Amino acid sequence: MTGRFPRIAIIGAGIAGIACARRLASVGLQPKLFDKGRRPGGRLASREIGTADGQRFVDHGAQYFTARSAAFAEEVAALVQQNVLRPWSAQALVRSNDSRQVMPDDARFAGKPCMNAWPAQLARALDIQSETAIKALVPRGKRYSLRLEDGSLTQEFDAVVLAVPALQAANLLEIPAPDLAMSSGAARLAPCWAVWCALSSHPSPSFDALRVESDGPIAWVARQAGHPSDSEALWLVHASAAWSRAHLEDDEVEVTSSLVTALRTELEVYARPRWVRAHRWRHALVERALGTPCQWDAERRLGTCGDWHLGPRVELAWQSGHALAEEMLATLVAAR
Repeated sequence: MTGRFPRIAIIGAGIAGIACARRLASVGLQPKLFDKGRRPGGRLASREIGTADGQRFVDHGAQYFTARSAAFAEEVAALVQQNVLRPWSAQALVRSNDSRQVMPDDARFAGKPCMNAWPAQLARALDIQSETAIKALVPRGKRYSLRLEDGSLTQEFDAVVLAVPALQAANLLEIPAPDLAMSSGAARLAPCWAVWCALSSHPSPSFDALRVESDGPIAWVARQAGHPSDSEALWLVHASAAWSRAHLEDDEVEVTSSLVTALRTELEVYARPRWVRAHRWRHALVERALGTPCQWDAERRLGTCGDWHLGPRVELAWQSGHALAEEMLATLVAAR
């Protein structure tokens, strides 16, 4: 590696992987990202779906995020100026049993026109190979190749970053770094069934979004701002962690039926939906974080980052990616 820039692979192009890659790129490095999805963003996910009423964009992952640290707030402000982010001004409530209260008044932001727009903007100058699942890390002396789904191997890399959910990171690290695999496996992420539903009659609840903090199948419902046509209102449902675990492998038809019924009860609307779709997130919400910004093994040149290091917020995923990049720069660039 002496005398040349290190080759760095980043597995996962969610916000943590993108943040790590951008910081590395800012000093002239050229990391290559691999992501199994069709586009970058991870759980900052949007999807265009065809319905009887035409094409619809839906945000089925995070609905909004907050910016509390100065560094992240500065990045967000720049993207608002670029018209990639917008304030998320929905009327949001929290329900605990039969009591409803306004959600704490943090400044909230969302992508424009959809949530996926801003990670796509951040990733524009990065080298990303999409729709590529990595099955294993293959040590090659002091370097690594990545084994793809078809069994083929990539070029060799001097360092590898795992910006994927904790369980996936643990599985990939089991052979080259069992200690890192064990520590990664200590984090826990909950699954989540997401269902979006077009209601033909327009409910008029006193909220655009509702977080449910009581027993039941639903944890979150939100009106999809900017999506409804004159003939329908589009709502997203996130099932609770407990319900999602219990029904994780259930048939999609059964899942949508149960969650749509719960939604109609929550909104007090009983007309049948015009159409429904579902998505199963196997790793959605951090329940137990490691409590450290990242992991970096300078000797083996392996690192991990993601929200599962610090907690279930988009900003914390961004901070984790930045923290790992700083640790990498302190050793990789110095070793040239």
